[in-house]
Amino acid sequence: MALTIKSAEPLIIDQWRTWSQECDSYKITDMMKFHFSWLPKNRPDLLGFKSKTDKWCVVHGWLHGYEDIQAPLRNPPA
Repeated sequence: MALTIKSAEPLIIDQWRTWSQECDSYKITDMMKFHFSWLPKNRPDLLGFKSKTDKWCVVHGWLHGYEDIQAPLRNPPA
């Protein structure tokens, strides 16, 4: 059964969460490294979903959405 875009999102975010915690970095350049280097080598199956747009745009949107929620939790206001 092929991976759908809906089922790929939580799986990719879960991989990002683990990867970014190990790197202790959440910058756009790290998102690009994760998407273009780590993910294709280590979990190419997660990029098997069909998309009408560039997969980088899709994954980048997911990661940004996740990080928008997580950033205040990592850095609570003083």
